[in-house]
Parts: sequence; structure tokens; C-alpha cells
Amino acid sequence: MSGSMTYRPLVLSEMKRALDDKNSLFDAVDTYPTPLSVGLPSMVHENRDNFMDVARELNVRMRLFGAHKATYSPSLVATLLGHGGVDVASSWELRNAVACGFEPSDIIATGPKTTSFLRDLVQERATIIVDSPEELDRLTAVCIGEVSVLLRLTRTMINDQTITKRSRFGMDQAGFTDALTILNRHPQITLRGIAFHLDSQSITERVTAIQKAMDCLIDLQSQFPSATVLDIGGGYGANYGLSYEQAQLFENTLKRAHKTGGSMHTWQGFSYGLDARAQLQGVELPAELSGADRLRAVLASTDSDGHMLAEMVNENLIELWIEPGASLFHDAGFVVAEIIEVRQLDDHQVVLVDAHRNQICFENNEVLSDPLLIQRTPQEIKKTECVLLGHLCAESDLLSYRHIVFDTMPMAGDLLVWTHTGAYRSHFSTSTAIGHTSPTKLVYRHKTTIYEPEYES
Repeated sequence: MSGSMTYRPLVLSEMKRALDDKNSLFDAVDTYPTPLSVGLPSMVHENRDNFMDVARELNVRMRLFGAHKATYSPSLVATLLGHGGVDVASSWELRNAVACGFEPSDIIATGPKTTSFLRDLVQERATIIVDSPEELDRLTAVCIGEVSVLLRLTRTMINDQTITKRSRFGMDQAGFTDALTILNRHPQITLRGIAFHLDSQSITERVTAIQKAMDCLIDLQSQFPSATVLDIGGGYGANYGLSYEQAQLFENTLKRAHKTGGSMHTWQGFSYGLDARAQLQGVELPAELSGADRLRAVLASTDSDGHMLAEMVNENLIELWIEPGASLFHDAGFVVAEIIEVRQLDDHQVVLVDAHRNQICFENNEVLSDPLLIQRTPQEIKKTECVLLGHLCAESDLLSYRHIVFDTMPMAGDLLVWTHTGAYRSHFSTSTAIGHTSPTKLVYRHKTTIYEPEYES
């Protein structure tokens, strides 16, 4: 490895317009405390339309419910009004969805649910995706009037026989049978269908899961005629502005350096898990197919008789529901942080930034794409390999364990921009450690070329 590789993200559409408008960006930084978490609502429109185009192409009845847990931005969630629904996983998300104007039929609820949350869902008449017979029992205790539910299957119900991976969510066969018994005792609860979520990039695994869940759904319909919905969840992935080939290059280059003892160009030889497991961890890499392209590949797949999965869904009069999160919101936001200082330390060029790791990473996983340097004053071209340090008083607060190469020398007062942070990053796991504030939430409107502060409902 002769030098640290660069992984500049591809920046298009609204994000490109925002980053090209440097004067407005510096005005925002000078007006609001950094880091800034900037939402780009128009990008959600594009991603939503891409998913729905797949349904139209394959003639599949489909509804899209954006996973609210992926973003704390009400403006991004509100872009789905009239064109999709929202998937909520807490009472706060439910209140926000209602405040945004979503109708009860456009709200579904997933994940663990307290009895208080169930009571709120009943009051708002949202559709509840039930995770266990115990949850269903608690729902019957707070149920007032009619309630619609889907039953969520766990992985052992939908896995291929060769797959042993399990999930903490959903019901196994025994739990599913118990849930059906409870439903038979409570006619005020209407079973709308079956749901699952698959934490896998495998197209084959996803196709198998849909086929098995569809068989389960069809078997139910004689007893529960309203059960016509198959919710296949999320898990469509994101590319973060990089190609699959770039991801392969990074992985192969790092493994080669680790094997030969060459420099990995990381902080203190950090190996991203290669030392312990010989397998990369702590960095999220783009898959070969993501977003709407992955959904298309799944629905267009054929069985041994040449029957397309989309055709089987149609023939059985099934309505598909999907719950995209990262694939819907990831390129609808970016994080901006100001550089505090630049100095030499043990032969490294270190850059201290006014942000910390949890404000740009999700579950401590880095994204491969490099932050972009935006300078207040243009500098001469001089490639510089840097270590990016966060503002926490903690040895572990590195914004990337990779050394980042910039085309010019960063300076105090310059800005670093992490693109494609609209989902989970700067949202789900962001912290206020040692009293540092959460990223200031702004929305960029290109028609007026301004940054507006965003207020939570």
C-alpha cells in the first residue's frame, strides 16, 4: 500500500447544490453552533419515487412506510405525506407522525412496545405489527374499539433450511400459533397480514423469506379473510455515494496490507477486525445492489419454473408493504463540522474537529466515504494525509480510524462535510457526551438558498 486510498463520495442533485453554495454554508456555520445536521427533503422524494417505480414496472400493489427511527428530522418524514406512510417505533415518533399530518391508515408501528405505547397506538388507530403473543395479550387489555394488526414472523419461520441465523424479533411457530388463538378470542382485532424483517444483503435469502411468508399468509386467509398484506420490512441498504467496486478495493487492499505487514494507513495500525477475526468489522461498505435496485432484483427473480416472484404476489392478490430506512433517507442529509486546529503529532498531521464519533457514525461503524474539505480561503494543491480527531476527552474519539487524504492542507476554520448522513448517522446514536450539544438540525431549501432551523414536534 503505497499511500492511503481516497474514497470521495459521489454527490448529486440537492446535496451538490448545497455544497456548491459555499457562502450560504459558511453563513450557516457562523450562525448556528456546529456540528450541523442538514436535511435535504427533496432527496427523499427521489428515493421514494424510485421504490414506487419498481412497483409500477412489475405491476405490484405496494405501499411504502418510511422508518422514522432512521431520522430525527420531521421535515424528512413529512415528505412522505400523501405519497407514503411512516413506520413508528416509539410514542415520540407516533406523536411526530400525527403532528406531521399522517392519517391513521398511513401509520404502522414496529419494534418493542410498552403498554403505554400500545395504548397510544390504539388511540391513534395505527396498524400494529405485533412481535409476540405476550404483546398481543397486552394489546387486548388496552384495546378500545377495532384495531388492525400484522403478525411478525421471526427468521426461523422464513429462513432457507441452510440458514441458521436467528433474530431477536418476531414469533416462532409456537408463538405464532398462540397469537392466532388469541385473535380468535378477540374479534375486535383484525388480522391484516404477515410481516418480517430480514437483516441480510442476500437476494436469495430475501426471495426465500417472501415465498415462505406468502405461503403462511395464504394458509391464513380461509380463517382470516382480511389477511391480504405481506410486509417484507426494510434492509435495502445504501451506497453512501460509493460504488461496490470501491468497497471491494478497500477490503482487498486492507487485507493485503494486513497479510504482508504493510502499512494500512490507519490509526496505530487499526485493522478493522482483521487481527481478531480475519473479517472486516466496524466499517459499513456499500453492497453490490442497494435501495430500489435491490427491491427490483428480489421481485424480478424467478423460480425453477420461470415464474417471477412479482407475478406470484399479484396472482395471490397480495399487497406488499415495505419499510425502507437507510435506503430512503441516507442521501437526504449531511453533517458539517468546523476544524478547531491542525498540528503535527508524532509525525502525523492531526486535525481536531468540533464533532465526535457518535455524531457521524452509527453503532460505532464508520462509512467508507471520505469527508469533504471546504476551505474558507483556497490553499495550494498539496495532498496531505491526516488523522481526524473528535472534540471529546477520550482516546477513542477518532472520526475515522482510516487516514484521510485531502487535496490541500486543512486549516483551522475550514469545514469538513460528511455526506449521506440522512439516515441513522447523526440521528439514531448521536450523543451529548460531556455536555457537547447534539448536532444543530437545519433544512436546506435550494429554491430560496437558505438554511432553516428545524424544530421537533
